Amino acid sequence: MVKLFSTSLALCTAVLTIFYMRGTWLRNTDDPIMDGVDAPRALKEQAALYKDEVILKVIDGVWVAIGFALGNSIMVEGEDGLLIIDTTENATSASRILANFRNITTKPITHIVYTHHHADHCKGALSFIEDPTRPPEIISHELWETELHKYDQLGRHILQLSAKQFGVDLNNNAAIGGGAGTKLKMSRALTPELPPTIKIKGDFEERMINGLRTQFIHMPGETNDHLAVFLPDRGVFFSGDNIYNAFPNLYTIRGSPPRDVQVWGDSVRRILDYKPKYVVPSHTFPIVGVENITRTLKRYSNAIQLIHDQTVRFINQGLLPDEMANRVRLPEHLKNDPYLGQYYGMVPWSVKGVYTQYVGWFNGNPVELFPLMPKERAQRMVKMIGAQQLQRNAEQAFQAGDNQWALELVSFLFTLDRNNQAAKLLRRDIFRALAADQISVNARYFYLESALDDDNRVDDNIKNLSKFIMATPVDKILTSMKTLLKAEIVDGIRADVVMNFTDIKETYLLQLEDSVLRVIRCNEQPKNTYLSLTCTSVVLKTIVAKLISPRAAYAKGELQIDGGLMKFLTFMSYFDSN
Repeated sequence: MVKLFSTSLALCTAVLTIFYMRGTWLRNTDDPIMDGVDAPRALKEQAALYKDEVILKVIDGVWVAIGFALGNSIMVEGEDGLLIIDTTENATSASRILANFRNITTKPITHIVYTHHHADHCKGALSFIEDPTRPPEIISHELWETELHKYDQLGRHILQLSAKQFGVDLNNNAAIGGGAGTKLKMSRALTPELPPTIKIKGDFEERMINGLRTQFIHMPGETNDHLAVFLPDRGVFFSGDNIYNAFPNLYTIRGSPPRDVQVWGDSVRRILDYKPKYVVPSHTFPIVGVENITRTLKRYSNAIQLIHDQTVRFINQGLLPDEMANRVRLPEHLKNDPYLGQYYGMVPWSVKGVYTQYVGWFNGNPVELFPLMPKERAQRMVKMIGAQQLQRNAEQAFQAGDNQWALELVSFLFTLDRNNQAAKLLRRDIFRALAADQISVNARYFYLESALDDDNRVDDNIKNLSKFIMATPVDKILTSMKTLLKAEIVDGIRADVVMNFTDIKETYLLQLEDSVLRVIRCNEQPKNTYLSLTCTSVVLKTIVAKLISPRAAYAKGELQIDGGLMKFLTFMSYFDSN
């Protein structure tokens, strides 16, 4: 905001060109999307909690790093070494945390625990490996790897939505924390996680780590692989992401199947069975004192159960998802609880997540059985009302503060023509207004990122993709080809392609038939095939990563093809190249 004083108006006018845009004063040097967007006071206060980087001592031997990243990192000091619980989302933040931990102790790091597979808990692990010749053990639940790779086939889609949810492309003026910590410090770059070396099996396991009795407890909630850690002799419980100082993200708008809220709520309540004196989450500050812990965890669990139970109630009453999302509310004493502010997750999204978990995509409204495509619906609306009248109606709704209706109206025009400047500018201003009203940072960032996307200012190219591909097992690369197949152009085509990898001594059959691709690992060399390729797994990865072309690899003798290069190029043309 630019504040103009009457005594210096002329000077200010001479120095700055000021223009007014939809209720927000901006300088001509300001970004028309990201700068000058206000936020609710409660969200500002929540963000202020994590503006400073602090190393907080919980008890003797237990410290938590808060404010360095979206996720916390925790250090547990034992007799002869250190246990690190979670490593944040990037190497830079993790390195700063380690430097601060080293001001406390010089004992070696012997173990790292991943409470679950999310990036803000695993991506910083490399920074905690000080001696590569003697790396620490990395502990996770046995489901960690399965959960990590569960949706690899949707990697590009989830990465794009994650960037919107976390505001990856926004500047510091638009950023206002992460809801449950600082703003996520990640880019669109893909970096592989360090794999665990010890996998906790089942629901419970106790180990002696650096002289400390350490209990590992499977507590699914935000993820299925969620692993809690308890020090029974010290009364300290490390809860991961099952509780933090914000309403839980029971459904995430970056895209994932609905989380099992009943299981999550039960896991939160199960923490009380261990009678902890301290609960240390992997986001936000520790909860201290038995009475405080009991009250906080019970309310948190009850709020989760309420979302589930009331959603099921309204499903049985025949309400549509949007209707029940508008009906389910937390009672005032829960709504005002400091641990249930909707700075991160939101009640309406959670309700729709529960609905989808039980009912799926169809809401019972016959209109939704075979709906018009968005572009066709937009064309008919414009034909019925007229483009100019639609624009005027949207403008009037926006000026009246009816932002959602304004967005729905102007989006008909934008759907028909993304280059419609009047529609684009109005959508931008609506997105800014909606963002300014949001108490959830996820909603705020999604609106502002959408405005950037409208303005073609979002680079959707995945950074470090080649490095990520080079670190990916070859079987996963081949499997990913199934969902890259262009079914519309291979009708009636049948082809068996053999791939022999000399370095890993593995053979795969890629079988194209009925417009689907099957990937089969073979014990014997298949016969009578369309093509047979021989190379190392590294060569295939370099081709997929576009570090070398198939022609160049073939010319250099690194790729041998029984059947001819042109056949191979034709086969590869059946797949999307992105």
